[in-house]
Amino acid sequence: MRSLPPFINKQEIVNLCKEYEGFVRVAFSLQDQHRFLRRCWVTFNRDVNIKDICWKLNKIRLRDSELNPVVNRDLTRRVRAVSGISQHASCARNDLRNIARLIVHLDAKWKLWENVKAKGEEEGGDKEVKENPWLKNISDYLVDETSAEEEELLGANGEKKTEESEKEEDSAAVAITRDDELIKVLDRLLYYLRIVHSVDYYNASEYFCEDEMPNRCGIVHARGPIPPNMLTKKNIDEFQKRFSQKLALILNFKEKLNEEEAKKTWS
Repeated sequence: MRSLPPFINKQEIVNLCKEYEGFVRVAFSLQDQHRFLRRCWVTFNRDVNIKDICWKLNKIRLRDSELNPVVNRDLTRRVRAVSGISQHASCARNDLRNIARLIVHLDAKWKLWENVKAKGEEEGGDKEVKENPWLKNISDYLVDETSAEEEELLGANGEKKTEESEKEEDSAAVAITRDDELIKVLDRLLYYLRIVHSVDYYNASEYFCEDEMPNRCGIVHARGPIPPNMLTKKNIDEFQKRFSQKLALILNFKEKLNEEEAKKTWS
């Protein structure tokens, strides 16, 4: 149902649709900011005649409003690829930092591990969990290692880079290096973020009320194959910059606006 008015609530749709055999659940989208309309998905078992149910619902008016149901097609591609530049070790390490921040924030927001800690204390303290065990020893992979002392002794840092040398460095070919151990840790946290918090990191999206949708954990974005052509440092930097801008929406943890910010938002 693509455009339900705001005065029709979820329970009314549930009461209407549960009269039909095979009914499972109902999901509502967030309200459209301009028209205040919402989309609605009603899930039935696969063995029912869904077109027949749609036809019957088409004849019904709820609060003097037509429902206009249509059949929702199955997802065409559940796994979608992003640029293989994300395989590069520096990109993967930056992603790991972002994901760790997201997990810490979302775990705290939903108080996931506070309940486990409280339960451990009630049972004598042996099972107390102070933090998310998925983040254990993650700091080993978040810190970069450099040869700063060696460069200083060799005088590499003493020389100021000219504009010309910086351009040469940006245009120099860079081989994509993959750190398999780092990727293994990253993937484990990507799964946690996607399944537990419904956040599709590589698409920079949080899927609200996904547990009520027809396809739970329906779409996920993953790293694509390493590009066959040689890339430059500038290519990698531009990819990271664009992706960071895309991530800004889910990495902005501010939930309340002050008066001045609210005025700017609604002006």
